[in-house]
Amino acid sequence: MALDSEVQSQIDELKAEIERLKEPTSLAFPDEYLLRRKSVVGAQDMDEKTRYIHVRNFPSEPELKRANESQNSRWNHIRPDSILVCSMGFHWSGDGFSWNKVCDMVQHTQDAGHYVGLSELQDRCSDPYDALGTMRNEAILMALNEGFEWLLYIDNDVEPEPDVLTRLIQRQHSILSPFIAEPGTGRQLFAPNMHTNTGLQPAKWTVLSMLLFRTSVFNATGPDFWRDPIGADEGFHFQKLWFLGHRPFIDTDIQLVVGGAPHYPLSTNRLPSDERRELWDKINEKRNRPPNRSPMDPDGPHVVDGEYMPWSIPNRDGEIEAGTPEPTDDDMPNAEDI
Repeated sequence: MALDSEVQSQIDELKAEIERLKEPTSLAFPDEYLLRRKSVVGAQDMDEKTRYIHVRNFPSEPELKRANESQNSRWNHIRPDSILVCSMGFHWSGDGFSWNKVCDMVQHTQDAGHYVGLSELQDRCSDPYDALGTMRNEAILMALNEGFEWLLYIDNDVEPEPDVLTRLIQRQHSILSPFIAEPGTGRQLFAPNMHTNTGLQPAKWTVLSMLLFRTSVFNATGPDFWRDPIGADEGFHFQKLWFLGHRPFIDTDIQLVVGGAPHYPLSTNRLPSDERRELWDKINEKRNRPPNRSPMDPDGPHVVDGEYMPWSIPNRDGEIEAGTPEPTDDDMPNAEDI
């Protein structure tokens, strides 16, 4: 049904106002929402008392676009789909290139327009895993205090493809993991069992080798959700999430490579004392090694002292150094230029 001339005139005026407000700055202006509200109101006059304007400023065009495109299906966020990636310690696997691949995934996600942070959490365990819950809670506090919309837990032996995180975020599920199977045995590290490449599937629990949370989940749990010393007991904690109305999903279209089988502290109690002691000695020996941040390409452009540093920049001599170089005298303005 065609709109009458008065309503059409109001819509044209609103479109012109939207374009005017967009010109001086990059404003995330909810034009589709206002136009839809205008058309719904119809012949009713929409004066200054009934027209509400919501203006948000975003530092980048991708964030602006994401805010505008998603506003019809989700509530706004100050940095839409911002992600804090937290690794449990810095014990990067010496058997692969986990550090390199995690960094490439972070860089790929940044290039896709997301604001991404990466933090290696301090290993606060006296004995293996006895403070894992505290470490996971510290990640929650960091994500909430810094205002991230998403928190990604990762272990130090994962080897993700560069696009894994962007694909997980596109699903927009509050708790989401890729498909993870134990190397060698193929045992699935979640329940119940499911087939690969069957889309999103609900799960009762999953390991935290790579697990994505929308941080608003922790508004219900509080920042001390994970408990010590059973921080690695996923079954107990996912029952608590179920109680609060949350459950994890598995994206079976994304298969994640991990370096080894997980260790469950409670399960080791069933081992003979000598075997248990030997296992913990091996774990402690691995924890005491320096992190393996070696690059997949030793001759690549972002290698600093043998470590892969994709955020490094060339210095004046063409070499690579991490961080921002200190200004030299040549960089300082002359008095007459000030």
